[in-house]
Amino acid sequence: KIFIIPNEIYCSGLKLRTWRKGDRMISSNNGKNVLLSNLFVDNKLSFHEKQQQPVMTNSSDEIIWVPGLLHGKISFLNSSNFKIIRWVCDG
Repeated sequence: KIFIIPNEIYCSGLKLRTWRKGDRMISSNNGKNVLLSNLFVDNKLSFHEKQQQPVMTNSSDEIIWVPGLLHGKISFLNSSNFKIIRWVCDG
């Protein structure tokens, strides 16, 4: 539940939203396109949990993180400063 992000992406703006039908992202694990609906099924999220699951996007609305489930592929080249985002959830 920790995400390390280049300062440039952090400063350009981040947004939290819920998932939308057809949402996909590129996985940092293997560089493949992941459909969020498949990610949720694989992690056995209920309908209610899917509706509650936050999705973090960059300023271009590209998904870069699904807290607790998947980090998106982002470039750390040309970056010397980083921000650490820690996801804390009550309940």
